[in-house]
Amino acid sequence: MKVLKWQKWLLAILLLLLPYHTMFTYVIGDTVPGIRFWKEGMIGILFLLFLIKIFQDYRQTKRLFKPNVFELMLIVYAIIEFIYICTSNNVYQAAYIGRIYFMPLLLVPVIRSMEFSESYFRRILILIMANTAVLSLWGLIQCQFLGDGFLMKLGYPTTRKWGPLRLNDEFYIARLGNFQRLVSTFAAPNTCGLYLAIVLLVILFMYKKLNINRVFVSVTVALTSAALLVTFSRTAWIAVCAGLMIYSFNMITWTGKKLIFVLKSAGMILLAFIILDGIFLSFDISMALIHLVVSTLNGEDSSVNGHIDSLVASVENIFMYPLGMGMGENGPRALVFMKDPNLTESAYFLMTYEVGIIGSLVYFGSYLKVLFDNIREFRSRRNSRRLFISAVILIVLTGFFSLPFVQDFEILVYVYAVMALQYNVFAVMYMYKGEPEQENSEKICTQAVILAGGLGTRLKSVVNDRPKPMALVNEKPFLEYVLEELKKNGITHIIFAVGYKGSMIEDHFGDGSRFQMNIQYSYEDGQLGTAGAIKNASRLINGKGFYVLNGDTYYKIDYGRLEELNEKNDSIMTLVLRRVEDVSRYGRAVLDGDRLTAFNEKTEIKTNEDLKTSSKKKGKKKPKKIAGTINGGIYYMTTRIFDHIPEGKVSLENEVIPELLKQDCSISGFVNEGYFIDIGIPEDYFKFQQDIQNLTDSE
Repeated sequence: MKVLKWQKWLLAILLLLLPYHTMFTYVIGDTVPGIRFWKEGMIGILFLLFLIKIFQDYRQTKRLFKPNVFELMLIVYAIIEFIYICTSNNVYQAAYIGRIYFMPLLLVPVIRSMEFSESYFRRILILIMANTAVLSLWGLIQCQFLGDGFLMKLGYPTTRKWGPLRLNDEFYIARLGNFQRLVSTFAAPNTCGLYLAIVLLVILFMYKKLNINRVFVSVTVALTSAALLVTFSRTAWIAVCAGLMIYSFNMITWTGKKLIFVLKSAGMILLAFIILDGIFLSFDISMALIHLVVSTLNGEDSSVNGHIDSLVASVENIFMYPLGMGMGENGPRALVFMKDPNLTESAYFLMTYEVGIIGSLVYFGSYLKVLFDNIREFRSRRNSRRLFISAVILIVLTGFFSLPFVQDFEILVYVYAVMALQYNVFAVMYMYKGEPEQENSEKICTQAVILAGGLGTRLKSVVNDRPKPMALVNEKPFLEYVLEELKKNGITHIIFAVGYKGSMIEDHFGDGSRFQMNIQYSYEDGQLGTAGAIKNASRLINGKGFYVLNGDTYYKIDYGRLEELNEKNDSIMTLVLRRVEDVSRYGRAVLDGDRLTAFNEKTEIKTNEDLKTSSKKKGKKKPKKIAGTINGGIYYMTTRIFDHIPEGKVSLENEVIPELLKQDCSISGFVNEGYFIDIGIPEDYFKFQQDIQNLTDSE
């Protein structure tokens, strides 16, 4: 658990601080030894924690971590890059630049294996949104009010090419009076633009799913869009438009009224922008935009012409040097070591310069692999939120055509972090499976939440390599018997509330298609208790009511009777009770008719005689056995229950149900005489192995 917490903290810190890297290093410079490599150090620590985690998992489960096809492609690329570095004319120079390509790759297995919770995923996105809003606001203030002199004082690259000392040409728009482009805290306006484009798309795809405040979202989107505009990065503009097309086609059901509304809204926003630009900036930005568009369209823009010339020259170089032109001797980062490196304005060609055609195909093939898998999942599940990964990949691949983004460390970290989420089974639950499939969106079925997140400490003496509900009974996990019983009762929509080794449960049951069921997973961030686990699964509940049962108990009951009784009494929940000869081990549950009036889960009950004898120093007597009814651990709940479960670790039996009774809430129940067993202790686990054959034969 400590490894997981450190991973979460370090990943959050890395993603939040990375946009400030350039400004930090320019300000601090070489005054702090090694400060320029803080990001590589954090990624290295994250990867080391990943190795510790898989070693711990192997000791417990004896299962090795297996890389998927995407990761295998990255491994092949890493080997190719290592060969090119070792054979370079300047190994240090090649390794220095090669680390930009290699280090972000290490995040893929780290993020793929991390156990995300929805709350962590939501908090990270909110923090990134707030961070991006601050970066955007700062960038607007810097470029419009502080001016380029501020960046020059920080240490941003300067030139005297055009006379007086000023920032390098990339920070201005030629033919527009040297209008300064927004750079915020990044190394270049284009890098800033692509970062803003990525974050903007992620926000638009995910804010509804994660239930983020709309005012906060609107302010962040407005600031991010304004900053993106003032970067004057046409590559980022084109890329974000491509992403918005994916968003609009798959997240919005278009009608004539919606189209008119969007056009009106866009017109009003544009008008408001022009008015504000006129009031505060004398129409500087508006005129710059108009000139930029006109010069681009009529072919008079030197930047566009330069891109085209660079691409033509790059094709010629690749035909001349199909195996590459020397690792570390290409692109803008090589200017650190060389006066005249091989330059190209395309990431595709730059990577080919570095590791040849084969290495380039492997590298960019990894992007296409994730894109293919993402679209395939979308086509099979028709879940449009999944496409945010495709949108981000397409944004980057579009940017790669005209800019050498493969040498921008920040961009690669965010892109590989997003691509790794495609294969993270924890994050997938929160991004994708909570949304109803399109073809079945009208049909709402009763679901069952199975609590399977406990540690199972009492059973570890005989089952120590897996979660307790996955204990084998006749070569089959115990949970399979539970699912078979639910299926007999017509319940085929299952939500596993999992935590400890929950991935083992998902590896076995998958999406449930093998069992003719629909299975989803709700992962806990630490131990939440029974009620906390139920609330954590609430995002996956799509009906007015649902069943809840423990993953380590087997109880033959009529599930339909629970729902009928709950509806009849309009109760907040209905539970199943069972009779036992001694309630002292469990705690008594009392019914008055079919209404629960007392509930005291797992609290020792003593008679007056027992209390008297227990006060004597000698002659202590054993408490009398008291027959009665106890909680059977199976419930039917309405969604009203979520209003009574606070955040954090909460017990359904010890906190929520007693509090509901104090508030005089209606809770129904009935006593069931069917077969029951809890495999929580070794004796009952072995007993079920004997009983199951008789139960099967009797059917």
